[in-house]
Amino acid sequence: MLGPSPWTVCSRVVCVDVSIVALTCTCTLVVLTIVARITHDLRTLQQAAPPKSLTVALRYPEAPIVREPNRAGRAGMGQHGGTPLNDASSIREDALRRELESVREHLTMVEAERDELARQNSELFILQQVFSAINSTIELDDILSMVMRGIREALGYQRVVLLDVEGAIVTPRMATEPDGRVTQFPRPQMLDLEPSSPLLAVATGEFELFVAQTSLPPLTDGSTFCLVPLVAREAIRGVIFVDGLDKEITDDSVRVLLDFASQAAMAVESARLFQETKRLAMVDHLTGLANARRLHDRMEHALAVAKRHSQPLCFVIMDLDDLKRINDSRGHAAGDAALRTFAETLKATARASDIVARYAGDEFVLVMPQTRAKAGMRAVERVLAALNARGIGASAGLAVYPVNAADEQGLFLAADGALYRAKVGGKNRCAVALPVG
Repeated sequence: MLGPSPWTVCSRVVCVDVSIVALTCTCTLVVLTIVARITHDLRTLQQAAPPKSLTVALRYPEAPIVREPNRAGRAGMGQHGGTPLNDASSIREDALRRELESVREHLTMVEAERDELARQNSELFILQQVFSAINSTIELDDILSMVMRGIREALGYQRVVLLDVEGAIVTPRMATEPDGRVTQFPRPQMLDLEPSSPLLAVATGEFELFVAQTSLPPLTDGSTFCLVPLVAREAIRGVIFVDGLDKEITDDSVRVLLDFASQAAMAVESARLFQETKRLAMVDHLTGLANARRLHDRMEHALAVAKRHSQPLCFVIMDLDDLKRINDSRGHAAGDAALRTFAETLKATARASDIVARYAGDEFVLVMPQTRAKAGMRAVERVLAALNARGIGASAGLAVYPVNAADEQGLFLAADGALYRAKVGGKNRCAVALPVG
C-alpha cells in the first residue's frame, strides 16, 4: 500500500488553498450583489405612492405585473384578478424577504463548506510538514515520532499508540503522552491477545481497519477508537491505535489517518531494508557468519577491552583440510556443504562472548576474549573433535594477545604462521604461535 508522495500532498494543499480563496471571493461578491439588489427593491417599494388610475394584476410568483388605465374601478380589478398596488407591494416585499432568507441560508452552507476546506487544508499542511521532516532524517524512531505527533495535531486524537507486528506477534513500541510527547515503552512485551481480538485481526490482515466504541484490552477499557495497519510491500509491519477524540470518527478523518499510516509504513520498511542491507554487508552469504569486515570491527572493540582491563585474548585461524579435493571429487556443492557444516559446528561450540567469522575461502577465525593459550587450545581441540565427528578435518593456528602480538595484524600473522606449521605437521591439529623474541 503506497501512500501519497510529498509532491501530491503539496499540490493538494495548494489546490485546497486556492479553492478556499476562490470560494470565499465568489460567495462574497454574489451575496453582496443579491443583498444590494434586494435592498434597493425593498426601498423602492416602500417609497412608491400608489397612482390612482392604475390597477395591478399579480400572478405570484412568476406572473408579470400588468398596468392599464382604470376604466372599471374595483369591478375591473375583480374581473382581471388584480390587486391594489399597496397589496402588491406587500406581496413583493414578502417575496424579496424570502429570497433574502434563502440567500442567507445559502451563505451559511457556503461558509460551512469553506470551514471544511480550511480544516482539510490544515490536515494536509501538517501531513506535508511530516513529509518534509521524514526527508530530513533516517532515524526510524524520529520519523515515527513525527508521524504520531502529526496524527495528534491534525486529527485531534488524545492518544496514539504504535505497535510492531511480526507475523501474529504484536508488541507495543511507542505512545503519545498527555502533553504531546512521544515515548517508547521501556520494556516492550508481546501482547497476549484473544483469537477474537480486533487488534489481532488488523495485525494479521483479516480486517483492513477497525473503528468501534468498546473495550480493547490492554489498550483501553472502553472508548471510541480506531485501528489502522502499516502496510508496505503487501506485508503488515505495524498497527496504529488512536482514541480520545472528542467528536465522531468520520470517513475523512480515517482517510487522513491512513495517509499518516502509509508514511509510517514506508519509514518502517525503509529502515528494515536498510538494516537488512547493512547486515548482509557484514555477513558471509554462504555460512551466515560474520565476514572479514565485521570481524575487523569486532576485533577493534575486543582488543580495546583487553588492553583497558589487561586481559589475554586468543586469536585462532582455522582452515578446512582438503577443500580442493572435495570440490574436485564430489563437486562444488559438496564443498559448500562442507563449509556450512564447518561454520555450524564452530558456532555451536563457541561461547556467546566469542567472535566467529569466515575470513576468506576455507579460512575461519575464532576470537576468544579473556582466554590464555592453554584454555584456548582446549577449546580448539573440542571444535576439531566435533568436526571430525561430522566427517570434516581442519587445521588451526593460535596466537595470544599480548604474548604474540599487540594488534590485529600482528595476531593474524602469528596465528597464520602457526596454522602453516599445523598443516606441515600433518593437518587436523592445532599449533600455537611461538613467543616473540
